[in-house]
Amino acid sequence: MGNKKNNSYSDINKKYSFLNEGVEGLNKKRPSEKRTASIQKQEQLANQNRKRRQTLREEKRRIMNEQRELGHTVKLNPQEIEFERRRLEQIKKKRRAEELRKKKRRNNGIFIVVVSILLVVLLAVLIKNTLAGRAQANQQAANQNTQIKLQEETPQTGSTDSTQLLGFNKTGEELPIYKEANEENKFAEIPQNVYVKNFGQNGEFTKIKYLDQEGYVKTAGLKSIEDPNQLKVINGVLLVNDTYSLPKDYDPGLDVDAQKAFGIMVENAKADNIVLKSASDYRNYAQQEKANSGKVNDYGEYKADSRQLDLGTSEHQTGLAYDIMGEDYEAKYTEAFADSKEASWLKNNAYKYGFIERFPAGKESQTNRRAEPWHYRYVGVEIAQRIFEGKFTLEEYLNGSTTPTTIENNVDRPEIGPAAETEESGSEPAEQPSSESTNNNQNTGGDNTGNSGTNNQGQNSDSETQNTPSQNTQNTQNTQNTQNTQNIQNTQNNSQQNSTPEQNSPGNSQETQ
Repeated sequence: MGNKKNNSYSDINKKYSFLNEGVEGLNKKRPSEKRTASIQKQEQLANQNRKRRQTLREEKRRIMNEQRELGHTVKLNPQEIEFERRRLEQIKKKRRAEELRKKKRRNNGIFIVVVSILLVVLLAVLIKNTLAGRAQANQQAANQNTQIKLQEETPQTGSTDSTQLLGFNKTGEELPIYKEANEENKFAEIPQNVYVKNFGQNGEFTKIKYLDQEGYVKTAGLKSIEDPNQLKVINGVLLVNDTYSLPKDYDPGLDVDAQKAFGIMVENAKADNIVLKSASDYRNYAQQEKANSGKVNDYGEYKADSRQLDLGTSEHQTGLAYDIMGEDYEAKYTEAFADSKEASWLKNNAYKYGFIERFPAGKESQTNRRAEPWHYRYVGVEIAQRIFEGKFTLEEYLNGSTTPTTIENNVDRPEIGPAAETEESGSEPAEQPSSESTNNNQNTGGDNTGNSGTNNQGQNSDSETQNTPSQNTQNTQNTQNTQNTQNIQNTQNNSQQNSTPEQNSPGNSQETQ
């Protein structure tokens, strides 16, 4: 009885527990316990139904897959068929969309690669053109600088006594060199019995050059060259061939101006990816004897008929000639060098630095030398350019063979080729009946002055009767008139036997037209 009472009180307390919450508890709506239990039960049943349907669908799918694997025909009701159709369509759409995305990404990648390649190619072409333009501009500037540098560092042939080589003399004693044509400002001395270049007289002095020293010496201390066919100078150029040779004791060494020009040419050739090397340059008389001692010449020097050269007729003894080789060592002193890129570059560019191909192929009859595509001779930029433009040999250029050949020209212009018969330029001329004929030959009597340094007039007698391309360029009508006036005056003085050093100086040995 007591327990019942307690339970009833407990139930009452639970039922009216909201009283403990105060006023808020009175206003709060509370579902009944039956209603709450009913709602929970409905939710549980709904969850169970969902799980059962999901389980049934999975089971059916499993069964269908098993039947497909077994090759059985699946029997579906209309709802299942529609569901399966939609499912398959969604799968196809997803696959198609994925393929489209992959294709689009692939096309985009190809497009980007192609555009990148085009940009790289265009950039490379632009850079190449820019570099080529700069290289061309640098090459042009280098060529201009080369011309200026060569003109500054290299003595050029001209029409005045102070710049054009007139001939050679030999020192009879040890001579002091002066900066001017007086006995002041002495700066060096020249040994006895050495050869010097003669550039003309100025009073009692002669302008000379010995090695790299240039100045004035006393004319009385110079001796003339005994053999007129040795150290032959024509129009400022030292000519060496079978007719005109060099003395045994002529030992100038490598020419300073030729060495400078060769160095500049080698450096500028590198800009065109051309490597030039000197296989051989200066060779003295003793080295020629050694080279000719065997059956085969060590340096490939032969006459046109394959005989070895006579001693003293090699241009290498002048110090102005270079045997050039390229990167192919095996092509040195061989005909293969003619087909090399170095030989092609030299043919088209060497003249810019004062060098000429001395013995070109096809010109053996003029040079009497077998072709030597590796042999280049320094003559100065001005003459080298004329020879290059006219495609001459040195003999053709100095012989004036570009002028029309007539009987009068043949008489007035003796041939200077290697096999030609030439008049001895140092011989004393006979007196001429008329002043005009005397004008053409008056300077050949330069030795009558008694000055030992005037052999150059005799050496240059051949050039006075030639019409060379260089002389035609250098001489103007006013110069001709002036020279004719000087020649007439000198002729009269010669006939009176009262010539002075100034009147018969090498400066008067210019050509008269």
